[in-house]
Amino acid sequence: MGGYVMESKPGLYDNVLVFDFKSLYPSIIRTFNIDPLTYVPPHEVVDGRDLIRTPSGAAFRREPGILPELVARLWAARDQARDSGDPLAAQAIKILMNSLYGVLAATTCRFFSPAIANAITLTGQRLIHLAADEVRRLGHTVIYGDTDSLFVDVRESDTARAEAQAEGLRAAIGAMLVTRLQQEFAVESHLELKYEKCYRRFFMPEVRQGTGGSKKRYAGLVGDGDAAHLEFVGLEAVRRDWTPLAKRFQRELLERVFHDRPVDGFIRDFLSALRQGGLDDLLAYKKAVRKDLGDYTKTTPAHVKAARKQTGLRTRIIEYVVTRTGPEPVEARRGALDYEHYIEKQIEPIADAVLRFLGLHFSDLSGRARQLDLF
Repeated sequence: MGGYVMESKPGLYDNVLVFDFKSLYPSIIRTFNIDPLTYVPPHEVVDGRDLIRTPSGAAFRREPGILPELVARLWAARDQARDSGDPLAAQAIKILMNSLYGVLAATTCRFFSPAIANAITLTGQRLIHLAADEVRRLGHTVIYGDTDSLFVDVRESDTARAEAQAEGLRAAIGAMLVTRLQQEFAVESHLELKYEKCYRRFFMPEVRQGTGGSKKRYAGLVGDGDAAHLEFVGLEAVRRDWTPLAKRFQRELLERVFHDRPVDGFIRDFLSALRQGGLDDLLAYKKAVRKDLGDYTKTTPAHVKAARKQTGLRTRIIEYVVTRTGPEPVEARRGALDYEHYIEKQIEPIADAVLRFLGLHFSDLSGRARQLDLF
């Protein structure tokens, strides 16, 4: 059982506040005294015993456990490393703390226990739900949640006024959790919710070929003036299986959208430059050949077709382009580049994901006919 990933609310937003639980799983271990030695299997549970019962139903004794004590020591060491200006040590300690959950979920570990591992992740899910409910109770909208993070729309057009609400919101969520954990589980909260950042502009796409919100895929504008920059998570701009053409287009498109600049002229000029050969150096796909070329029998992927046209396979990473006669290796291309392939497969999906929120259609800007809706 993994971390909770909330259904997102697709759209373009102003001033989205991001909150993160600091080292969520280690703090859960510490709060609920989760440890292989304090764990009480179901057949050993006796009514009336003073146990900590997690949202998963797993029970733990209240006597101090080894893992919670270890987390407390590592937590203090990380804070000390951070305060002394040693970010590398702080990061190393953070990774070590997070590994304490990982080994409990690893079948090769002598302390492997699905019940204990699930107790941690299900508790994390419950905490995210509680935090999201508190945000909504306070009148705000949760756009997205992912394991230990919440993305909140406070419906504020001014960045300074939006950020001014962050500390109060963080404190309210934290206070609610302290109370709920004491009331429901009789435990002291060691959770730390921190305000991470404000995305001045934020884009959450829909699932491609669907109507629901996507998960682990978004982009946002952080900072102001010369410090402003785009951040991408899971989108084509940071994925290795998309061409440099797609990455450049997405970055430049969102740069304009986030700064409220017109996009129709940009798209037309970009497609014109592509069709005229001005962007030929951005068209190469890169993909690894995972097995011998002769072993691809049932299906033949595009990069394998291109690899078979090379003279010798010097590397497992194949760089190829799509021509009017099919995929060809970059170094041995003979056919004319199929620009319409790149428009349809690389540019159009990225464009339409954004343009729908602007009331525009890619087909109206690309010179291609748009299919009429049936209903």
